[in-house]
Amino acid sequence: MSNNESQKQNKNKINFLGIIAIGMTTVIGSGIWRDPLKWANSSGIFSILAVVISWLLFLTAGLSYAECVSMFPKSGGPYSYVGGAVNKKWGTLVGILYYIGYLFISSLLAFLTANFTLGIFGVQDNLMLVVFTLLFLILFGLLSGIVSPRLFGFLALGWVLIKIVFLIIVSILMLLNADVANYSVNELTFSGFQETINLSIWALLGFEVMLIFTEELNKKDSLIKGNLKMSIGILIALLSILGVYILVTLGASSLVGINDLGTSNPFVIIASNTGIPTPILSFFAAFSAAGTCFAVLATCIHQLRVMARDDSLPKIFNKTKKGYHIANIGVTIILVVIIGSIMTLLIPLTEGLIVDIFAATGIGIVLISAMLPAGIIALYLRIKMPILERPFKTKFYYIVFPLAILLSIFLFYLNIIQFF
Repeated sequence: MSNNESQKQNKNKINFLGIIAIGMTTVIGSGIWRDPLKWANSSGIFSILAVVISWLLFLTAGLSYAECVSMFPKSGGPYSYVGGAVNKKWGTLVGILYYIGYLFISSLLAFLTANFTLGIFGVQDNLMLVVFTLLFLILFGLLSGIVSPRLFGFLALGWVLIKIVFLIIVSILMLLNADVANYSVNELTFSGFQETINLSIWALLGFEVMLIFTEELNKKDSLIKGNLKMSIGILIALLSILGVYILVTLGASSLVGINDLGTSNPFVIIASNTGIPTPILSFFAAFSAAGTCFAVLATCIHQLRVMARDDSLPKIFNKTKKGYHIANIGVTIILVVIIGSIMTLLIPLTEGLIVDIFAATGIGIVLISAMLPAGIIALYLRIKMPILERPFKTKFYYIVFPLAILLSIFLFYLNIIQFF
């Protein structure tokens, strides 16, 4: 390959900040400051400690991903590390499952975007909710399909920076209007603290989508080079996410004490204490959910590209027309529109239960196709192939990887038990 061709390829790759932003924007969504109010309601100021514990537990999964991607530095996430460690058929299976899981999640995110968008104008209309959900799925599906990996990285970075700036403003206003009485822990119970841990763990799901773009990461654009770069990016993304959540949780615990939330709308509480109008909070929630939806759909479409260029999917998914993967975009949009239509049309008939079912389905599939295999493969290869080259090597693997496996199983259990 000539130097000109190499430079041209590098110009089309995602920079380091872009890949970190992709991981962050899938985690920092519309619930980033609504959820902390619920955590504060369960354990008050101790919700910060609960978030830290949840993060430490999730760090075991992050370390598993980091070691796996350093051994198998190819795009595709679970498709690549399962395929590389086991065989191509198993890799293809988990890759397809992972794709399906995020189709469900993207439909949910489009629904949330539509719901918050209507909330800006105080509108509650089931038909408009269906229409807006489908419109957002089509819009973000097209957008994520036509942008280059490099442009996607820039868009994700811009999106997440706007989110963070707004979150900092809201958190500062929360702290300026703090009620010292809310810091009381007289009503704190172990069950409430445990509930906060269980709830906050869910908030950290999704950062692993950055692995889908491993080969699209420019490995020559900073001090961190080679196969170690993605692994370091995972850890930086997780640390950044922790910092954001601690700040927002501190602000939330200053507004809500233990058992104070009741049935109050979190938007109303934030608006009444900070002076930020509810429509603006709804706009930010819609903007946040939209960014996450866009990133997830981009992940789905790129997953098909990766599997097709490895001949794990029909060649049509690797063909381009005017530079665009038409088959990938078309199939993904058709599938999410079908899923989104079924979900939104059944909301009135199920009193909203269908949304929880679809969310649980998507999360469950992602857990068994990505998070669980990462822990299992990282541990298996340490035992069976200890001399295998690992640019990123996790210390105390005999503790970290089993914890990642157990966390995956525990989350899957929580995901199912909520319906019983």
